[in-house]
Amino acid sequence: MRRWLVLLVLCGGSEVAVLAQAPAPFDFYARGPYQQSIPRPETILGYASGTRHSYHYQMEYYIQALAQATPRVRVVSYGESYEGRKLYLVLISSEENIARVEEIRTATARLADPRQVGGEGELRRLIAATPATVWLNFANDGNESAAFEAALQVAYQVAAGEDETTRKIRTRVLTLVNPAYNPESHDRFVAWFNAIVHGPEGNPDPNAVEHGSEWLMNSNDNHYHIDLNRDAVALSQRETQAAIRQLHHWNPQVAIDHHGNPPIFFFPPTAPPMNQNLPPSFRRWEEIFGRAIAAEFARYGWSFMNREIYDFFYPGYLDMYPALNGAIGMTFETDGGGSQGLQLERPDGTRSTLVGGIAKHFTGSFATLAATAEGKDKLLEDFYLFRKTGLEEGDRGPVKQFVLLEGKNASRAAELAELLRAHRIEVYRATAPFTSSRAYNYFDGVVSSRQFPAGSYVIPTNQRQKRLLMTLLEPEAKLSEDFLEVERAKKERNARLGRRAGRERDGFYDITAWSLPLSFGVEAYWTEDRATGVTPVAAPPQLPKGIAGGTPRYAYLFALDSTASVKLMARLLREGFKLAVEREGFAIGENTFPAGTLLLRVERNPETLHQRIRALADEIGVRVWAADS
Repeated sequence: MRRWLVLLVLCGGSEVAVLAQAPAPFDFYARGPYQQSIPRPETILGYASGTRHSYHYQMEYYIQALAQATPRVRVVSYGESYEGRKLYLVLISSEENIARVEEIRTATARLADPRQVGGEGELRRLIAATPATVWLNFANDGNESAAFEAALQVAYQVAAGEDETTRKIRTRVLTLVNPAYNPESHDRFVAWFNAIVHGPEGNPDPNAVEHGSEWLMNSNDNHYHIDLNRDAVALSQRETQAAIRQLHHWNPQVAIDHHGNPPIFFFPPTAPPMNQNLPPSFRRWEEIFGRAIAAEFARYGWSFMNREIYDFFYPGYLDMYPALNGAIGMTFETDGGGSQGLQLERPDGTRSTLVGGIAKHFTGSFATLAATAEGKDKLLEDFYLFRKTGLEEGDRGPVKQFVLLEGKNASRAAELAELLRAHRIEVYRATAPFTSSRAYNYFDGVVSSRQFPAGSYVIPTNQRQKRLLMTLLEPEAKLSEDFLEVERAKKERNARLGRRAGRERDGFYDITAWSLPLSFGVEAYWTEDRATGVTPVAAPPQLPKGIAGGTPRYAYLFALDSTASVKLMARLLREGFKLAVEREGFAIGENTFPAGTLLLRVERNPETLHQRIRALADEIGVRVWAADS
């Protein structure tokens, strides 16, 4: 029997009676019916969701069982972590969509490049025939454990649900579930927590050991303790590289990154500042999805927050990076799980639980999928317009191109060019010298006419990745003046307070500067005109490598000026060779060597040095010099 609450609201001195339904109790399976042949997570795991923490191998058992039970699901292994755990995408949609999933992917790729769409008629046909693609990223920070468990419940709901909304999602959406983006972090945390947890329900006391481990065990980093949620710019880690390749392969229109564990659930709209390379349509979709999620949370009487703390500025996050590639990127931060364990007593005496954290991730994901299904055509149109308007802005805007010079360090410029290509940014090289009438120098801001040499790297802005390339290459990431005014006022107020007084929190979440030419130390310019006589870079540049000179009487030398040279140094040290470092720059004939050059003296190394360094210099791609004196 339904219960109703009567709320008396005082409005300008008058009483208004408002009828509101009491909060519904949450149940993962309240949206039934379900296809009985598809197993629920607890059938495979042997326990109900949220009563224990699951390992990566248990997730593997479940997603394989899901794929075997229904043609609505396909499991794809897209890579491997450093410790050998497989990375998976679980593709879920209608049987018809899964059967033509490559056709869907190809059509979406065409929408991602407006130059491949032949007019309005073809655009409308593509949109009508193509489901939207949604990327659900779980266990980014593996110690924020509710996300990993939620992945299994979401996958089951989308695959097995027979209610009208879920069937509509399967028809109009291709859902990509990435259940464990950071499996190392997750399994490390689970191994520690399962070994230390007190009893089957955990200890809610905030002082219990299960709510705070030694940081190496309770780390959200991968095997090498790199934070994968900030690596989407540098692409330094195997897991990030694999995931970014998949994002470019599938081109999702919506991407959610699931996290934890604040005191209250967070979902967008985000806090300022927002990256100013995003189009206005992004804010509109933030509102649409935010209101859809809020409506679902209202059914259960759940608290939530938005427009606070979590900004949308740095491109290295796994919500921000998809957004700069045309998706509506979002972060969910759930309360429950992780350091809050199976349950945790809050300051007011109530308790957060792992089950509750999973439930909120599940509900937010389902609300987003339902809103995506409802607005599928407009999402695909805005996804297309994201790239189309970027191309047009590149044509008419003041920044026509970026120019990177090889200078004295060709390897660093080549590394930067390759990183840009990994981001699917089109990079060219000048086949002959060219002149720009207005070139802006990155390092001193001087504007002048300048001739650039043949071989310079040229990145035009009138390309499909204009918004991403501007974000990665512009000399300074712009902050809105409104945001800066608020922050300046906070700073002034804080400065007037005593040393021990509480201060207002600033609005900067963390990273605010990342311009890649400055980060790489590459001489760079942006120009108001375009170069002619350029050719696309279609493969890694061939740089000088191997040994310059014969077998030396004294030593081998190489500069520590690139990722490849660092790899060569590491390999030589690992194999027991003796290296020294030159503390000052020097010259041998016409060749100059900077401070930091590495030296391998023949007299202090075994005879195998000659054969080994030749092989490694060729394999890794480093120029090594032979010196007789």
